[in-house]
Order: sequence, then C-alpha cells, then structure tokens
Amino acid sequence: MAPLASRPVSTRSLLRRRWPRYDVIGHLVASIPELDVTMIVRDLSLGGFAADGMLRFARGESYALTITGDGESPYVVRAHVAWCHGRDREERFFTGWEVLGDPDSTRAMAELVARFTAASASTEEHAAGAHAAAPPPRAVPPVAQSPMVAG
Repeated sequence: MAPLASRPVSTRSLLRRRWPRYDVIGHLVASIPELDVTMIVRDLSLGGFAADGMLRFARGESYALTITGDGESPYVVRAHVAWCHGRDREERFFTGWEVLGDPDSTRAMAELVARFTAASASTEEHAAGAHAAAPPPRAVPPVAQSPMVAG
C-alpha cells in the first residue's frame, strides 16, 4: 500500500518555495490611489511583496497598487491581501500582497525584483552593505481602517 500524505500542500506554501523574498535595496513605496494610502515596501518576490503602513486590510481585498522607487517610473501591480498583522500596538500594519498573475503585474514584479533587490546586486555590493546605504523610511500619512474591514 502506498504511503499517505500527512496533509495536502497549501497553495501558499508552494508560492513561498517558488518565489523567494528579497530585501529591498533603496526606497520603494506602494500606494493605492483610490484609498489615498501609502506604504513602505520591505521585501519583494516575483509573486508578491510585503509592505508596512497605517491601514489594516482584510484578507482577500484586491487593489491596483502603484509601486515607485527613487527616480523611477511607477509600476502598476494588481494584487490581493494574503495576510495583514498589527505592529506597534495596532498603530501600524504589516501586509503581505500576492500578485494576481496577470501579464502586466507579473512583468512589473520581475522588473522590480531586478532593479530593487539583493537578487540583482553583485556579491561585492551586497557584502559591502548595500542595505545599509538605503535611505531611512519616509513618513507614511495616517489613514483610517480600510473600508473593506468591518469595525
């Protein structure tokens, strides 16, 4: 008799193995114009990113996010909330965004990873402290709770 799997593999764990996350080199900001929300992007992968901001999102919410780096043209990425955790006594929130997989978003994420992560930096630059050269995070304007999250 064939051995039984202990439990099915989740889509989330498959995505995590498929697309490793990389720390951002430099400064990237993700915004949702329709909500007037700005977040600091902390890490990137081909399948998504994590951002720090003032708004709590509900899992599954989908938005078109505009991601910009210092002096770079903006990238528009369609993504949904994979998770959102409170930080600093719930005054800030760390949100994981999963790209929806449309061709434009997929292309944008590949370009972002290539331009703004350690994956694109040479070994010498990374070893010399490329992360340390990143500017400090900019202030994120305070925003209330997402309209999609019930009180």
